[in-house]
Amino acid sequence: MITHKQEKFMMIIMVTGFSASLICMTLAMTLFPPDYSNEFPIYAPESNVILQLGLALLIAASTMMGIRLAETEKIPAAGFTMLAISTGVMMAALFETTTVFTRESYEKQYYIITSSNFLYVPAMLMIAIYKEFKPWLRWMGIISTLPLMTVSFMFLFHYRNFTRLELIGTCGYFLIMITQVLWAINVYSNYRKKII
Repeated sequence: MITHKQEKFMMIIMVTGFSASLICMTLAMTLFPPDYSNEFPIYAPESNVILQLGLALLIAASTMMGIRLAETEKIPAAGFTMLAISTGVMMAALFETTTVFTRESYEKQYYIITSSNFLYVPAMLMIAIYKEFKPWLRWMGIISTLPLMTVSFMFLFHYRNFTRLELIGTCGYFLIMITQVLWAINVYSNYRKKII
């Protein structure tokens, strides 16, 4: 049985983790904006480190949510666990273009990102079954996968304008992160309802 103190700790981890990726991405893009003027987008290594922090906290939140739901909501629990795995794969891809910006490094990064995106879609479909999220929020999570799937298939069909791929992908990640912030609000709201 989970104590009130444990429930509060879990809520803090989930709210922080689901919110952190958007905050960190916004900070990274503001403090160290990418240079899209060349053939390949150039990101500052500091930007990637800030993104990694947000993604690490997202993994913690997703894992915690998966554990929390494992007893009662097995399919969404598996979705959150799969989201944590997908995020870990994404983290590995970010360092492929930290200091070397070539076609080869971007292709390697995009093969890894595509793998991550292919994990992300079924994760979001499983999460969409979670009844404590409002229907519009579940749909938002599914819709947020569309830009990432578009980027993945464009890349797989040999489209190599990496600047355009990055811009579409970044829009997709912002949609995902907005969805995750709304998850955080939902988690906090449900926690408040339970303690009142």
